[in-house]
Amino acid sequence: MLVMLDEQEEGVDMCQTQIHRSRKSNVVRSVDPFKVMKGILLAIAVLFLLTQLFEWDMQRGQLAMTSFDPKLVGDTTKSSRTTTRTTTTPVESNNRDDHDDGRFQCYSLKNDLSVAFENGKIEQTFILMPAKASGTSLKAFAGTCMGDPEEEHHPDNFMDSQNRGILPFFHSTLEPPPLVASHLSHQEGMIDLIRHATTKTLIIYIYRDETERMMSAIAYVLKNRLCKPENIGGGPENFFRKAYEEANIEVTEGKKKKKDGKGSNTRCSVPERPFLENFVKNRYTEIGFSVDEHLSCGVWDEIDETAPPHLLFVHYSQSDLLQEQLAKHYCPNTTTPMRENVSTEKGDMDIFLKTPGGKEYEISEWLAAKRNTLEYAYKLSKGTCKHERRSLESKMEQCPDQTLQAFRTKHHYL
Repeated sequence: MLVMLDEQEEGVDMCQTQIHRSRKSNVVRSVDPFKVMKGILLAIAVLFLLTQLFEWDMQRGQLAMTSFDPKLVGDTTKSSRTTTRTTTTPVESNNRDDHDDGRFQCYSLKNDLSVAFENGKIEQTFILMPAKASGTSLKAFAGTCMGDPEEEHHPDNFMDSQNRGILPFFHSTLEPPPLVASHLSHQEGMIDLIRHATTKTLIIYIYRDETERMMSAIAYVLKNRLCKPENIGGGPENFFRKAYEEANIEVTEGKKKKKDGKGSNTRCSVPERPFLENFVKNRYTEIGFSVDEHLSCGVWDEIDETAPPHLLFVHYSQSDLLQEQLAKHYCPNTTTPMRENVSTEKGDMDIFLKTPGGKEYEISEWLAAKRNTLEYAYKLSKGTCKHERRSLESKMEQCPDQTLQAFRTKHHYL
């Protein structure tokens, strides 16, 4: 009897358990799916809000860290975006600006260049430059330093031509001079050098603001070519010789200087319009050997593709310092600096530009009046990718030696 009662109680318990499970299952099946979705979306929204708060707090912490950098104290013009990038990119300078994309870094001619030579990282050096950027002085220095002042091992400005310049340079002797300098007339010479240089080749481009360079080139062409007809080149189909003959340039020889310095300079009067239309607009000789022509998109693309390990941009005003540092490695006994073709040696001629109305303006006055509109009026800027040049100029002003090392930009992807 007791056994039967126990079995009945166990049966009751089992029935109650099944009923409980059945009720629980029914409860689950009766949950509203829209309420479940609403709960999930609410959870996602909360998670996203927490993530944003965390990132904001991290950025605030980075700004607090950079605000105590002594190099940035007092510089209130930097945006928070710029400051944050500075702290996360150690190879870039703290003195960032809107043009800086990480391509350029300040370089010390006294320290960095000496270390590179001492560590055997540089064996061959090429110096390239536009017209009117200390090129004549640097070419004289390189030739003297290499014991080749007459440039017998290569023609002048040899890097402009493969057959007439580069190959004679290569075949002139068993070992070509390890230090050479050349003017450039077009960007192809620089692109070829960047593309084919070895990892132990130092490439130095001498930089000068294009407007300043253009003004200097115009003054040089007037004095040394148009006012000296024996120096006028023919050009394609003898174009420039014909243009010169039609320009009616008037040259009046001055009296020779006496021992006491008295006398008069030679006077040269050049009609303004023919000079601009035929010589400036067509980028005659030194006027066309420009920074715009050299540093266009093709050069920057090649830098991105090739990533040359030793590419420097040096301001032309640092020519003396550059000669001094290169002489320490290549020719310690050479006296530096060498200065050729400087403006102080050109005071023996008075040059005037004559307007169509017959009024004359001295060359320095004319250049000062036209410098900000001449390139625009005659569309002289042929270069592209000017952002890179503006970045270079801005960064160069911040460097003690006015020298930059160029890198493959971090925005480029192979």
